[in-house]
Amino acid sequence: MVIALCVGAIWGCRATDQELAVPQNGTARMVDTLAAIYRRAQQQPMDYYLLNTLRAAWWQKQLASAGDKASTLHRISYAQELLAAGQTEEAIREIKALLARYQRSAYWQAPETRGLLEMLATAYFRLGEQQNCLAGHADEACILPLRGRAIHRHPEGAQQAITLLTRLVESSPFDFQSRWLLNLAYMALGRYPQEVPQRWRIEGLSIPEATTPLFRNVALSRNAAVVGLAGGVAAEDFNKDGFVDLLVTSYGLNDQVRLLLNNGKGGFIDHTAQAGLIGIVGGLNVVQADYNNDGYVDVLILRGAWLGPAGAIPMSLLRNNGNGTFTDVTYAAGLGTPCPTQTAAFGDFNLDGWIDLFVGCESQGGSVMGLGAAAATAPLDFPCKLYVNNRDGTFTDIASEVGLDVRAWVKGVVWADVNNDGLPDVYLSILGAPNRLFLNRGSSDGRLWRFEDATEQAGVGQPLFSFPVWAFDYNQDGWEDLLAASFDLRYLGEAPAEFALDWLGHPIRSEKPVLYRNNGDGTFTDVTKAAGLDRACFTMSGNYGDLNNDGWPDVYWGTGTPDFRALVPNRLFFGQGEHFVEQTLLSGTGHLQKGHGVAMADFDQDGDLDLYVVLGGAYESDVFPNALFDNEKAASGNWVQLRLEGQRANRAAIGARVRLVVRQPSGSHRVLHATVSSGGSFGASPLMPWIGLGDAVQIDTLVVVWPTPDRRQDVWTHLAVNQTYHLQEGASLKPLK
Repeated sequence: MVIALCVGAIWGCRATDQELAVPQNGTARMVDTLAAIYRRAQQQPMDYYLLNTLRAAWWQKQLASAGDKASTLHRISYAQELLAAGQTEEAIREIKALLARYQRSAYWQAPETRGLLEMLATAYFRLGEQQNCLAGHADEACILPLRGRAIHRHPEGAQQAITLLTRLVESSPFDFQSRWLLNLAYMALGRYPQEVPQRWRIEGLSIPEATTPLFRNVALSRNAAVVGLAGGVAAEDFNKDGFVDLLVTSYGLNDQVRLLLNNGKGGFIDHTAQAGLIGIVGGLNVVQADYNNDGYVDVLILRGAWLGPAGAIPMSLLRNNGNGTFTDVTYAAGLGTPCPTQTAAFGDFNLDGWIDLFVGCESQGGSVMGLGAAAATAPLDFPCKLYVNNRDGTFTDIASEVGLDVRAWVKGVVWADVNNDGLPDVYLSILGAPNRLFLNRGSSDGRLWRFEDATEQAGVGQPLFSFPVWAFDYNQDGWEDLLAASFDLRYLGEAPAEFALDWLGHPIRSEKPVLYRNNGDGTFTDVTKAAGLDRACFTMSGNYGDLNNDGWPDVYWGTGTPDFRALVPNRLFFGQGEHFVEQTLLSGTGHLQKGHGVAMADFDQDGDLDLYVVLGGAYESDVFPNALFDNEKAASGNWVQLRLEGQRANRAAIGARVRLVVRQPSGSHRVLHATVSSGGSFGASPLMPWIGLGDAVQIDTLVVVWPTPDRRQDVWTHLAVNQTYHLQEGASLKPLK
């Protein structure tokens, strides 16, 4: 139903019969493999929680077979699957039929009926989203505060939700979940805050009507509004024309990967078919690197996360052929061993000039702590992989040999030289267990490499339920700090309540993210509260970058949970030295749909970073057009962008450290730091450091420390600001813009 509503207004994420055939090579093998997995899943839909139409049909057969003996729990499961499948009106009828079995006097207090009423309110709210936010989609839709074209033109769904949610909060004043959704429902009708009963009003969810947001969603007009489920994005100049392109994925087992080439004007052209990617489907995350040192950035697509034993799906290594096409070389490269994963990171851990790969797989004991998939009868055992680059286009897994034989539910991984010894270390975010930091101890003979678990002495094991993670020098002191965002499974169905408590100034129950400041002595300090990041998040993705060009990294979190009630804003925080200030509402980036892959890049080359955010949930109908937030008013400072090219270092210079000394108008100097990386662990920004310079008028000194065994340094002086430079190891510096 939802897909049908979108057709004609926005192009979707599934291939059509008219699209070009797949070349007969490694791509063909992967296409056949993925197609076979999808066919098998269709025959066993109860193992795949996102195949909701088929699951609803399965429940319908069970209920028909049971007749009058069908249990209430089975009917509730059927209604839930109908809702997840987008058959919302049918779900509403089923829920009402269930409620008809109970006395009305028991409706608002009895647990068995209160849950049904909450489900009914959710279904009506979802119906409003389908009729207003998806059908006839507008770029403003679902951005907090709702105004303009985000106001529902068809009010029935939100109005019915208001009626039910009002009764729910009146009968249970501490139902903060219903209270949050009640305020949103009034806002969807243009009636917040004035018509929200004062007792239930949550203040501060709007901004003055005359205020113009700092960012504006322009995805539709720029041809970037890909419709899909949760997914990943890699922003990179794939064709080396000087403009940043997009490769976007969606979680569905048959959802087509999309390659969008920048048209040089900030807009995009769908190049998927011409690139030879038809039939390359699925993928919850994307990371990129030039793995074969040919000067063209390649892509790795990760699959199978959250699916337990059914998630043993191969990832895809897409080789960039340099002529506008990609070839899937997964099996030829030795990466075909399947494991459920959505996180990986490229880094040259042995400094041989060839990029290596760590893949974080999902292992755990007992049953799957998933989202409706069939429970595993035995512990999931998918060890993480450390693939060393063999320098011939292939990789070999050596994780167990070097001390990285990790078996855990790994949700994020990042390479970072946290002790400034020139060797990249690795930090793992683990869901439901302490995070782990492994220090790279190198090898005296270059062969017997080893990693040492330094988690306890470093003090970086929290939060217990963490998800995306990254390393960045948030306070610009020359030491890489760590941010681990939280995704507390214990409150997975209560994200709106946590946001309501947070907005009202009450303590929240779920885990908060943790910002670890690097002390420079092998230890870290939790500075989350002092930095202003101790907020409710349920963060599924995120990234960082200097969006206002003031010289301090900013943070964007993609938030939500699979629950349809998880209408909570993605959150933006501007860095200000040791502190962060929330700018979610004023920025215009507080999207209420589930936030996944996040990338920051200057797509339109106007001198500031824009935001691309993959939106959509985990269930079949929870699709939404992705957002492209154009930076219109946030940036006021100067900037410099660097394209580094290694010679002895890996070609894309991943892991290179940059130090700038810039001169300010007063004549004083300021020191800034950056590292070549794609940023966060869920969403990939270009491998080209973007450094805000504030009011600096000149770069007096630019130092690059290359990731080589001797830590080679190149120094350039007296550079102009507001310029992109191509820096080649040991050679030239060339202005590009």
